Amino acid sequence: MGVSGCGKSTLGTQLSQSVERKFFEGDDYHSPQNVEKMKAGHPLTDQDRIPWLNQLGQLLDKSDHPAILSCSALKYTYREILRSCTKSLFFIHLELDRDSASERLKQRTDHFFAPTLLDDQFAQLELLKTTERGVTLPSELSPNELIHRVLQI
Repeated sequence: MGVSGCGKSTLGTQLSQSVERKFFEGDDYHSPQNVEKMKAGHPLTDQDRIPWLNQLGQLLDKSDHPAILSCSALKYTYREILRSCTKSLFFIHLELDRDSASERLKQRTDHFFAPTLLDDQFAQLELLKTTERGVTLPSELSPNELIHRVLQI
């Protein structure tokens, strides 16, 4: 979980290969309307996100084995939606400051997320609560170091 550009997809892909688990890229499941909205620089609302989150939760629930999902899951309520579908979730929050996230997004040319939406994501972001199963790690670490830390938990 985390804001756009924090490395969720990179970590998810590499972690899934490391532990031989199925990987779901959350961005692949956005509706065409949500994608167009983000391309145009309009932030998604809760009403936009809830069907998407329900779909992602169902993907995890229907998976034959534990899987890895990259998803912003910015708010506690969003994470609750995912947990309502499958209770055994463990969240990895890749923490990244706004300036670093902005720099990463400027280098990304193949994604629909408009960099102007970054401020909205930081405004929406709710850190993991102590009651949530998960860990917060600095996004600046290499993917290999992140995987090493995750596997030590």
